[in-house]
Amino acid sequence: MNISWADFWSVCKDYILPESSTLALSVVLYGMLGFVIAVAILALGQRYGVFTRKQKYYNWVVKLYIPLILLGTLYFSLQIGLFRGIYKVMDHEADLLTEGIYGQTVDRAFSNPAEKDAFLELLKVALVTYDHSSAAFADSLKHRIMGSQVGYGVIDQAKNKVAAYLIDTFKDDIFNAILAAVLSEASKQGGAPVEMSWSESRKLLEVLQHTDAARLEVAIKDKVTEMLQHLFYAQYSSLRKSSLLMWFVIALLLPIVEWLAYLKWIAPWLDRRSAVAPAWTDQSINAPRKK
Repeated sequence: MNISWADFWSVCKDYILPESSTLALSVVLYGMLGFVIAVAILALGQRYGVFTRKQKYYNWVVKLYIPLILLGTLYFSLQIGLFRGIYKVMDHEADLLTEGIYGQTVDRAFSNPAEKDAFLELLKVALVTYDHSSAAFADSLKHRIMGSQVGYGVIDQAKNKVAAYLIDTFKDDIFNAILAAVLSEASKQGGAPVEMSWSESRKLLEVLQHTDAARLEVAIKDKVTEMLQHLFYAQYSSLRKSSLLMWFVIALLLPIVEWLAYLKWIAPWLDRRSAVAPAWTDQSINAPRKK
């Protein structure tokens, strides 16, 4: 799943900015690590002659690899540090984000027993029409949010904005997490195995009609938090891999390919060229004069 980090930053800045120390620490640590790696690469390159060529002007041009490797490594290490800092902040705030999602969605359904039953009926329909259930479920949740005029207590406007964004972006995952939590709780109370068919799962929903809403609330919150943490790590891991690939292509690939080409073709060609005697040499110049 791909996320536009520009949009993600705009809606999550109320979480990230208060944790700016975590973000700054991550950037600094990864910047220092990048500097150490760059110095190690340059030391190895110098040892094996990666930055040394026989011709003077060729040798000068090759020296440009040194700032390329140094600056490229620093840039991408700082970038990875930024991504990791954002990931750590969002992972730390997963519980609060869950409260925001829950406060705008499921919590509205559990304000009284009648709404709880209506929510369970919605899940029954979702099970029968699973192919389109997540979209219908998300539309229903958004309809509830727009139609509700009740305040959200300790969940402030920033958290509500993040929750609404997450519902739009991750509606499939949120639906699956809520559904999995509800079915898991039902299977515990109904004594059913963890692996079950859809027909068995529909039967388990009958058990939920007599399940305490507080137990469902805890199960759903835990599952949504777990889902968010998984999504944050998956996205961070994807961005980290992309940054490492770009670092290798931009900062290392050209020096490595050019150096190997130099060893195989260019250096032997220069040696053969220097071994050829100059064509203008006149041996009579060094001959002794006749008296």
